[in-house]
Amino acid sequence: MRPGTVKSILLSFYYCTEYLLHTWFQWTHLLFALALVPFLWEAVKAVGNRFSYPTPLLVAFYSYGILSAMFTPSLFATGIPGGGRIFNIIFLDSLLLLAGNLFYCMGWMFRKWQGAWYGGAAEGKENGVSCLERKETLQYLVGILLFGVVIGAMYTKVNPDYFTSTSAIYSLVSGEAAAYGEESKERERLVQEAKTDEIILPRLRTQPYLLFCSDIEEDPEDWKNKSMARYYQRDAITGWHD
Repeated sequence: MRPGTVKSILLSFYYCTEYLLHTWFQWTHLLFALALVPFLWEAVKAVGNRFSYPTPLLVAFYSYGILSAMFTPSLFATGIPGGGRIFNIIFLDSLLLLAGNLFYCMGWMFRKWQGAWYGGAAEGKENGVSCLERKETLQYLVGILLFGVVIGAMYTKVNPDYFTSTSAIYSLVSGEAAAYGEESKERERLVQEAKTDEIILPRLRTQPYLLFCSDIEEDPEDWKNKSMARYYQRDAITGWHD
């Protein structure tokens, strides 16, 4: 049952909070924010006093409203918060808004405390030296990188599919990608060489995380079976476990 207009809006705030705090937020996003700090600080200094950053809390609430509004159309139209591609768009926008809010808050801090930090210099220059050129900044970024590598290695040890890159490497090194390819080629051969329009094919045994999505079923009336039969111009395709 689809919710009405008001309920869709209220549910949008709920799902936005739920996905931000419980579904999407991970340690990698914290490292992403920390790694952005030196670069955003240089951008803040480049802007200098040309912008005052008056209301950081209001900007944060406004960003939350923008992100919540992205859930509303799907909720109003279908009653669910979205699907795969919709979630991808909202998630990427959440990272952009995170970077934007971080920049705004740092700009507010720059304007508020630049006198205490830089002796009242109008543009807050650190003796003309960019923070990106300082040795401490390089050590800071290397530390974040090493921390990410160590924690990432621990995660991928338990679950090789945690990162897309490690999942791909695992599938190649373990041979499951090659096995998946061989099984797919064998099924293709069976279809092409079949003398009848009602074909029985083995279901895929190897299912790499990045390559496998779904497979035909034992029921020839399943939509995947019917789609495959239509593609190969056959009457029926049935899957079976060998």
